[in-house]
Amino acid sequence: MSESPNLLKEDATQSPVPPQLFVGIDRTYTARGLLLSEIRLMLAAILIFHFVVVILSNTDLLGVRWLDSLMSWMIMSSRNPYVYWVFNSLCNYVVALVNLAAYSILIALLWRRKLISFTRSNEIKMTLQVLCMVTCEVLFFIFWEFGLPEKFGAWNLVIEETTNLLFFDVLVLPYLIFNKRIHQEIRAIGKYSLRSLLSPQSSKIRGKHNPKGCWRWKKSVSII
Repeated sequence: MSESPNLLKEDATQSPVPPQLFVGIDRTYTARGLLLSEIRLMLAAILIFHFVVVILSNTDLLGVRWLDSLMSWMIMSSRNPYVYWVFNSLCNYVVALVNLAAYSILIALLWRRKLISFTRSNEIKMTLQVLCMVTCEVLFFIFWEFGLPEKFGAWNLVIEETTNLLFFDVLVLPYLIFNKRIHQEIRAIGKYSLRSLLSPQSSKIRGKHNPKGCWRWKKSVSII
């Protein structure tokens, strides 16, 4: 009986009990595992929602057909257009709520797990990118639901299609605006293209690599 406490101590040191998963180094890995599982669940819900929208939009249930002459979707008069309007409004509301809820929860989780501190420049830029993107998407939602006129016309059709295209561009614009690395790459590409087009030394540089071909090309041009 006197050896049982020692055995219990040795077993406790050799085999960790569940509370030890949240102590020391294991706490970091546990937090990462929980965070990854929550992020995967949110991404799966968003993907399922978008797949449902795409599948239902390509069926006859909504009574919508694509017209090549107008480059737009039109509601069929033989079906009930009320189903389409309800589904369209429901999708707009869900998209707005998903953007607000998902990004807010993700930022709150990162802040709570101390994976983001908003003290580094890259973290601040990332937060500004997400904030600008969500704000623009909410503005599009408000315009589609409350600002767009319900009357059908040429200008209404142009506005609808233009805002639909701009909605997808908004997802990329904040990343292009706030990312300095993208700016540097674009400037480098622009400088290289301008130098290659406007520089008089470009033909001589190409002649160094293939002088025979370059001189033949010059002779053919001079003869013509």
